[in-house]
Amino acid sequence: MKRTFSALVISGALLCTLAVPGMAAEAEGQPGASAAASAPQAQTLPASVLYFGQVTQVVRDEAGTVTRLVLSSERYGEYIMNISSDTVWIDSGNRTASDPADLKEGESVYVFHSPISTRSLPPQSAAYAVVRISLRISPAPSTMWWRRSQRGRTAA
Repeated sequence: MKRTFSALVISGALLCTLAVPGMAAEAEGQPGASAAASAPQAQTLPASVLYFGQVTQVVRDEAGTVTRLVLSSERYGEYIMNISSDTVWIDSGNRTASDPADLKEGESVYVFHSPISTRSLPPQSAAYAVVRISLRISPAPSTMWWRRSQRGRTAA
């Protein structure tokens, strides 16, 4: 009888030790699981971030190449964009590539930049593309329609 009782106790203890890890694995998938048991989820960053502002300073190297733009915006504050040879320059009015050599302070630009920035003040980030805003004046569509309708008419 003593042997049977001892075997029963050992078998019960063995079953309990096997059941505990299985119960812990089930609890991880449930919403009530503890924070320590659940794995942290990684946040995904966007490919780029859009910044709109005015150029307050253009920093150039010895060769005259633009290396850095200091920008200011009411919405986003001051920001420094680091320019590399991979940065694309676009003229929005002509829809063509733009020459960064004639960039002036006070111009308004859109900059697509890296979502990763320094924690310095002002923050710095790598610029992927700089879109210069040039005002290309073209007649409004309603004006063009009026001109087409007046072509065949003569003054009375």
